[in-house]
Amino acid sequence: MKTSMYRKIVAIGMCATMALSAGSGIAFAESEELGTISKDGRKVIDWHASYLNGDVTTKFADLYNQSQDEVYVEVTDGAYGSTSEYFEALAVNAASGEGWDIFSMSSAYFNKYAGSGIAYNVDDYILNNDDVKEYAKEAVSRDGHAYAFPATNDVIGLFVNTDMLEGSGHTLDDLKTWDGMLSVAADISKKYDNYGCLTNVDFGGGYAEYLWYSTMWSAGGDINSDLSGNITVTNPDGVAKGAEMYRDLITGEGGSSEFNNDIDYFVNGMCGMVITGQTGLFLIDQAEADFNWTFVPIPAGDTNQSYATLGGWFVFVNANSKYAREAADFLNWLYFDSDYVAELCNVNFQLSPLNSADKKLDSLYVDTKFKLAYDLIQSGAIKCKAELAFDSEVLEAIGEMLSAVVFDTTTHEEAVECVNTFIETVGATVAE
Repeated sequence: MKTSMYRKIVAIGMCATMALSAGSGIAFAESEELGTISKDGRKVIDWHASYLNGDVTTKFADLYNQSQDEVYVEVTDGAYGSTSEYFEALAVNAASGEGWDIFSMSSAYFNKYAGSGIAYNVDDYILNNDDVKEYAKEAVSRDGHAYAFPATNDVIGLFVNTDMLEGSGHTLDDLKTWDGMLSVAADISKKYDNYGCLTNVDFGGGYAEYLWYSTMWSAGGDINSDLSGNITVTNPDGVAKGAEMYRDLITGEGGSSEFNNDIDYFVNGMCGMVITGQTGLFLIDQAEADFNWTFVPIPAGDTNQSYATLGGWFVFVNANSKYAREAADFLNWLYFDSDYVAELCNVNFQLSPLNSADKKLDSLYVDTKFKLAYDLIQSGAIKCKAELAFDSEVLEAIGEMLSAVVFDTTTHEEAVECVNTFIETVGATVAE
């Protein structure tokens, strides 16, 4: 029985948006006046590099400090028990008008800082730079302006236990449509008495929505917010269809409406497929899974185009810093005149936002399981789009809409009504 499938659970604890969290508790430096002068007369820039990898950032800051005598970059690698604790500390720090000259930011919180005047405008460094991939420019831009340097990106897809796939009488070709995937999930569940296909169902928490956006896009729908907080819903019918696709997966045969640690379930044979982030490419390998598996695009809806939501972390310059221009110049050197991005992607097992870094990442894109995701993106089989950024109230409303469609509807008309309720709740403008 499914309830008896609990074998030894591998302690992976994976959540793509929090995979880089380090340490426990809160430890961060006291705020200092933005832009101070060091004893040797150099301008001191404080780089709070949480969630980027302290060893790598310190290494390259040291190289920059040795390369010139005008600026000194000081790296603080604060440790936090959770990303929410980090953002609480950042909010207090930013509100004081003092604090970190350069800081890290999750894509989910981008609008809050880009729209508040705290983020320094970096148009000159990003917008006309051909080295920055288009989806990375999209991720750090709003209303025609760029507000951050893209650090690394997460991508999502469908993980498949190919032993179970073949054992249930199917091939990868059967996973090219959503209905085909549902049929495969049902057959795997019957054959192996497990879950056929899982995804995160913790609606309202952010990660479940992050995974779902790609399905919404593939069905022709979209939800966006500008820096003033105005919400636009494009093709509400497509949004409803995308939610219905998730309903059919989660509540259908072989799915599950319970919260689950999806990668643990996959590694232990408790499910045959899972929709989740690319960090699993590394974690499954580390767990030394004793079965054959692969990573394929999430099946598309009406558009016939498979999408992947691009998450990740960005680097902001504090617009209130006395040395904002110097800080931006340092990041320009860091990104485009050094190997920082390639090294960061390599140690974090993530996708590069720069074309130049791709050329330096054979050790990641060729020699590891990450090749599965990279090749799909390069071929166009997966189209990447930046993660949507909303305030907590709108994100909660999206979660409520998804939950209502998944658990309370059975018809398309009912699903459309849930979307209309969402539109009314957040005061969204409708664009067909």
